Amino acid sequence: LIERFGADTIRVTMLFAGPVEDDVDWATVSPEGVHRWLRKLWRLANGAAGPAPRPRGDGALRRLTHRTIRAVTHDFERFRFNVAVSKLMTLTNEAGRAMEAGRGTGADAREALEADAREALEAVVRTVSPLAPHIAEELWRETFGHAESVFLAGWPAFDPDLAHEEQVTLVVQVDGRVRDRLEVPASADEDACRTLALGSPKVNTFLAGREVARVVVRPPRLVNVVTTA
Repeated sequence: LIERFGADTIRVTMLFAGPVEDDVDWATVSPEGVHRWLRKLWRLANGAAGPAPRPRGDGALRRLTHRTIRAVTHDFERFRFNVAVSKLMTLTNEAGRAMEAGRGTGADAREALEADAREALEAVVRTVSPLAPHIAEELWRETFGHAESVFLAGWPAFDPDLAHEEQVTLVVQVDGRVRDRLEVPASADEDACRTLALGSPKVNTFLAGREVARVVVRPPRLVNVVTTA
């Protein structure tokens, strides 16, 4: 597999396959998806090569970049590499969409989108470097033109204001099964989440004829309504 896909792909595949404490069953795990992602990262980074434009503003991609850095940092601290890789894949895809959208806009809008995409891709390269060191080093120095190694560049910092989420998705379960998803303010407290969950028409459909034993709330992300029947 290493001869076919390269060491970086296999390293990331093993970490993406599941929690780090689990075994990797190569009968059910394929490197193809990770290989496609790394190839896409390579292609997009080369498309964004050249002097780095200065990102500005607080557009959707910039916010996603800084939220991703914050989240991936937390995932690394907890050894949740599979979750981190998934988030980096999402950020890569969004950077690609921004670059594509920039081709059909005016000069100012295109420059802004390209700057945001470059910031996102550099964040991906820096955060993926412990998992895919060879491609990260090549992109950081040869493609993006940085003089020092990516491993001397330091872990990327995030701007708390850009990383702040105005709205989040509250998942509502009934007896452990997802029955609704609600958009709520990121500041929603336990009482607000409970009220919104119990007021959901979809949730009430599954509560018909049942008695609520307790409501478990993990604001602002999760409510689980536990019934007795």
